[in-house]
Amino acid sequence: MPSDLKVKERNASHSEGCYISDTLGKGQLVLIVDDDTDVLPLLSEIVASLNFKPIVFSNARQALNAIKSNQDIELLLTDIEMPMMDGFILAQRAKEANSGRGVVYMSTSVVKSKELTEIDPGAVFLQKPFDWSTLCCALNGAFEKALLKTSSKLIVS
Repeated sequence: MPSDLKVKERNASHSEGCYISDTLGKGQLVLIVDDDTDVLPLLSEIVASLNFKPIVFSNARQALNAIKSNQDIELLLTDIEMPMMDGFILAQRAKEANSGRGVVYMSTSVVKSKELTEIDPGAVFLQKPFDWSTLCCALNGAFEKALLKTSSKLIVS
């Protein structure tokens, strides 16, 4: 497999330290952005196997246009290191377009949690390579953080 992403068993049980919450896997749109075109089909397949609807882009600018034109996208799964626009800028602009969206960052580079927290306090980060279970946990965590953020806005207003 010519990519830096590895996948354990796709049919692994959810009891491997992570679970799919009741709010997941109901056809939510997940935007996947990575300039490594070898990784995109695999990520899309995994996300679809978890009952999400993946939308895939290899270019952050095209992804941002999709975000601006489709308010139904609920989660952004993005590589950090990309040409023209990195994942942090993409996520920042995505949040400006729709503040309730969750974000999962991916990278082969080591990102210190302090740096990530300063850039995006609610960030979920995946170190490549990662397995199916780790991606499952990251998606779950990002959706839960986005739901909490949305719920707290509803309570306050």
